[in-house]
Amino acid sequence: MATDRILHIITSLGYGNGIVNVVMNYYRNINRDLFQFDFLYLFEEKESYKEEILELGGRVYKINPPSLKNIYSYQLNLINFIDQYDLNYSIVHMHEPALLAMIIPAFKKKNKCKVIAHSHSTAYSSHPLKALRNKITSLPINKYTDYYASCSQEAASFWFKRNINDTYIIKNAIDCNKYSLNINVRNNIREQLELTDNIVFGHVGRFSKEKNHDFLIDVFYKVTTHFDNARLLLIGSGDRLESIKNKVNDLGLERKVVFIGNKRNVQDYYNAMDIFLFPSLSEGFGTVVLEAQISGLKCFVSKSVNSDVAITNNDTIFLNLEDGPDSWTQVIINNINYQRGDRSSIAASKGYCIKSEAINLERYYGRLL
Repeated sequence: MATDRILHIITSLGYGNGIVNVVMNYYRNINRDLFQFDFLYLFEEKESYKEEILELGGRVYKINPPSLKNIYSYQLNLINFIDQYDLNYSIVHMHEPALLAMIIPAFKKKNKCKVIAHSHSTAYSSHPLKALRNKITSLPINKYTDYYASCSQEAASFWFKRNINDTYIIKNAIDCNKYSLNINVRNNIREQLELTDNIVFGHVGRFSKEKNHDFLIDVFYKVTTHFDNARLLLIGSGDRLESIKNKVNDLGLERKVVFIGNKRNVQDYYNAMDIFLFPSLSEGFGTVVLEAQISGLKCFVSKSVNSDVAITNNDTIFLNLEDGPDSWTQVIINNINYQRGDRSSIAASKGYCIKSEAINLERYYGRLL
């Protein structure tokens, strides 16, 4: 049986890119005798999945990001690039709806490819000018799209104005066993970070405006006025990292906030935490909240995050950002004591196990071919 190659178009292959993390979860678990994943990306990252992709048999192609100022010449260059590398694919899986109309026409011109537009978010951007640009560039999505996919109904409705009946939901599934609570790992990480006797709060996410780190730091600052032994682990990187470090220093929290950077073994750090904070301004789903819950963490999450991410009624508390840091802090204090336990079997029963979801994706691709 021949192997079909699927081209995934994505902004970057960096560890901190939540979308590529989702795609890589599927790539590791899909039957690669049936389907191979290749990647076309726009931005280079120092720490990326490029080496792993090559080891799994995939191919990677780097192109420059498009710009509205030179869209005509960009299309010509992209057509030449497609010819040069013989990028002839039956299925092109596009993970950046805002860029679809600027990249896909070149592929449509050169191939008889079927295009999947995949929505991962519920906002054009957290930056007003970028949001306006993305809204404009996404207007022709329907013209170049053959099939629609999304991480959630809300994300599908936002980008495509479509309901679940004509959008295929690809869950942000994970290896549930990988994120199971492990007491030995918990103790080791806490010893390494000298946090044995601390209440450890945590967050995983790129340092970008939509992740709302400013609000998170405000909440943690309030928490430290009640718990002097509180510590905060921040995992990730991004363009707002330095400004958040400056804010931490200005508030005198430099000894209480630990910047971890990007980590491939992020599951170990969930084990080390006691409380998970996630005050995002917008999210298509919020996979890290799912991961944190599987590890048994109590999660305090903004109502801007899709509520489908809650796998039990007790582990995740959704709060309004408009209520402010004081209100969040009070709710945290009222719920800081809880019984922690492994939630991997619950996540699997809800359909978030990557093994079964990878089979569903194989069937989906098979239907399209």
